Amino acid sequence: MARRYLCHRMVGVPTEQNPGSPDVQPGTTDHQPLDLSGDLLGSRRRVLRHAPATKAPAKRRRSRLSVFSLVLVMLVVWQWGNAGWILVKAQLAQWLIAQAWENSARPNQAIKPWPWADTHPVARLRLPEEGVDLFVLEGAQGNSLAFGPGHLQGTALPGEGITVIGGHRDTHFRFLKDIQPGDALYVQTRDGRELTYRIEQRQIVDSRHTPLQLPDYPASGLVLVTCYPFDALDPNGPLRLVVWASEVNDAELMPTQQPYPQQITEKGSLSFSL
Repeated sequence: MARRYLCHRMVGVPTEQNPGSPDVQPGTTDHQPLDLSGDLLGSRRRVLRHAPATKAPAKRRRSRLSVFSLVLVMLVVWQWGNAGWILVKAQLAQWLIAQAWENSARPNQAIKPWPWADTHPVARLRLPEEGVDLFVLEGAQGNSLAFGPGHLQGTALPGEGITVIGGHRDTHFRFLKDIQPGDALYVQTRDGRELTYRIEQRQIVDSRHTPLQLPDYPASGLVLVTCYPFDALDPNGPLRLVVWASEVNDAELMPTQQPYPQQITEKGSLSFSL
């Protein structure tokens, strides 16, 4: 009875006609009554069938993936921009150092590559076979080594005694990885002299226990120092590669021989960072 009552009370819903009406045969209706239970069940089925609950996790995953992708792209762009700026800065520094070298060669005086620099070029180091052409800066401290190999203060300048030059293994002194005894190095001094050096020996030392030992007699030689090994993950390891070279004439570029006597004296430490 309640269901029939509700059907009659629904607005706009056709109901059963009076069986006595002449327009309608007994037992027939013009429209079927609204089946509330069936409609509710059908609506429920439609709701369950189209419920967004099953799609929400997928949308959230896509949203998170989009945010992650955006952050990754921004990080890559930032890294590229940073690397590009470092490259541009390094190239600009090399151009300024080259200009300072050209300007200092004529009056034979120290010229800073930029006004606030605390270093200046003192020599030019070349190894044509390996495409090496480097300006040696004064001082083997970190701010000088960032722009080129550095002359260890307290040792002689090229052509005036034993010269010690340090450089980073992963940049300017990377070529030392393949250099061998008998190879020739060429150094130009600030006064325009061209010096030739022959590689005599390579040795690996522990900077914590082995001091830098130089001959105590007048000689003209070159000592190149860099970190070792070249592929080490720790940039501050204690090992150093020390390459010894002696000054020779071009005609003396023959098979190597030991250039330094056994009598040596301690001149410093290899503990400086390269």
